[in-house]
Amino acid sequence: MADGSVIASKLADGVVTTSKLAEGSVESAALADGSVIASKLAAGSVDTFAIADGSVTPEKLSADSLRAFALAEGSVTADKLAEGSVKTSALAFFAVGTNQLENSAVTFDKLAAASVGSIHIEERSVDGGKLAEGSVNAGHISQGAILAYHLGEGSVEREALGEWSVTGSKLAPGAVGFEQLADGAVGGDKLQAESVNSLHLAAGAVTFDKLAPEVGGLLADLGGALQATKLQLAQAEIKLEQPVQPVQPQQPAFPMLAVAAAVPGVALTFGHVDYAFGGIEDRIEVSVSFDAPYADDAYVVFAMADHPGCICSLKEKSAEKATFDVCRTRLSPAPNGRIQWMAVGLKSN
Repeated sequence: MADGSVIASKLADGVVTTSKLAEGSVESAALADGSVIASKLAAGSVDTFAIADGSVTPEKLSADSLRAFALAEGSVTADKLAEGSVKTSALAFFAVGTNQLENSAVTFDKLAAASVGSIHIEERSVDGGKLAEGSVNAGHISQGAILAYHLGEGSVEREALGEWSVTGSKLAPGAVGFEQLADGAVGGDKLQAESVNSLHLAAGAVTFDKLAPEVGGLLADLGGALQATKLQLAQAEIKLEQPVQPVQPQQPAFPMLAVAAAVPGVALTFGHVDYAFGGIEDRIEVSVSFDAPYADDAYVVFAMADHPGCICSLKEKSAEKATFDVCRTRLSPAPNGRIQWMAVGLKSN
């Protein structure tokens, strides 16, 4: 037979068997629609290009039939994933970034211990309610951060004060009493001029070596002169009891005048005045007026009674006169006698 002499009309139905078909002789045009059924497909014969888009539905997949190697890269999109199907084990390391996290999605229980560092905390976001009790110590407080209004009343104790930190400006008026002063702490340079008066001096505190040289010398001279005067007065009384002798020229009776002349501006006066008790009274007053007044009442005056049952003390004095109290020391007939006195001080201008 000549090539191409057998045409379709010359073939009876079913006469063309598999053995009559040459390899690769059946093309898609020779196949009727729906003629290739599942049993006609060899295992692994359906490739990707043979599958139409969207033709593989869930019903066409058997359980666990879809393996990872069957999926092309990027073929599984978000809309192909069932809700809740992506588990922790499916996530690659560092796959979840800030873009994948919703706002407020990271709660306290999602944070690992010590995972929040200083770089994660915004400025001024840690308030008092976030601090645990006792969590702020000295290392957390910057220098100069604690001001006066942060300190509670009475909260600064002695141990918190540095040495020499309490200066004079920090002391309230009258804050330093005698309890706060150490023994011997008040030296001469701490006393104001003329601040020590008679109330501050203990009895017997002013000894001879505390006196200024000129005052000490004057008192020493006056003491010697007073002793000499007492001796001369005693001698004079003895002479009064003796017969009158012719008057002989003699030296001045009171050498203290020479002492007064040796100190410029100093006046020295002396004399005696009578006293007598009239009855049972225990004291009387005796006044002495000076021939010339002193500059003020700061002069020194000495006086003594010549009766062993009487003592004499200074009651008051002024620039013009001095008043003495003469007291009886025992019961006896009314005594009488003389008050011997001497005064020295600045002259009146």
